[in-house]
Amino acid sequence: MFQVKICGVTNLSDAEHAIECGADAIGFICYAQSPRYISPNNIEPIINALPERIAKVGVFVQHSIPEIQKLLYETGLTHAQFHHHNFFSSDNLFLLRAFKLPILPALRGTSEEIKPIAKKILEQLNCNTFLIDSFSPTAFGGTGDSIPLVDAKKIIYGIKSFEKTCKVILAGGLTPQNVYDLILTLKPDGVDVSSGVEELPGRKSPQKLKAFISEAKRAFYDRI
Repeated sequence: MFQVKICGVTNLSDAEHAIECGADAIGFICYAQSPRYISPNNIEPIINALPERIAKVGVFVQHSIPEIQKLLYETGLTHAQFHHHNFFSSDNLFLLRAFKLPILPALRGTSEEIKPIAKKILEQLNCNTFLIDSFSPTAFGGTGDSIPLVDAKKIIYGIKSFEKTCKVILAGGLTPQNVYDLILTLKPDGVDVSSGVEELPGRKSPQKLKAFISEAKRAFYDRI
């Protein structure tokens, strides 16, 4: 489990700066239609240069489970983040039971839509960490849109009501300006940001990275 994940990283410089500022996880978009896509051949040398303690998360949308396992093995990614409800069909859940690495289901929609999917994943995979993101009909993240506050509260409360061990990572529309208040208000266990710390898609702003991570860490500390 990590508190701060910087997603959509496409180069070593951004990854290293994020880690210097206190990031716990780096996310790599393996979805070729994303403006933040990075090829497996470019992921591997970045991962090899990063500290072992850092989570290296592959973000997947349309790959099959065997394809994802192959990419994880070839690149050194340590976590698999799934960004499509089709990943959680009965057939895929059966295949995921044999997964060797931690998975991070990314769920989008209303509380009524998300809760039964999260419960199914928890019961069948014993996976208790979920990422919740804003819904867009045209993109699987990185839109800069936020989950409406009331919806986010319902979703987080609903997931955490399943078991005390359940954890939620908040994504969608986070910025250096709002992350502190959102952590204190919604009480997620972690946050995930991409567009909110960028100069342009796939290129992070050093100033925004530093400010975001500082504010997030301050909020998690103050919340104790």
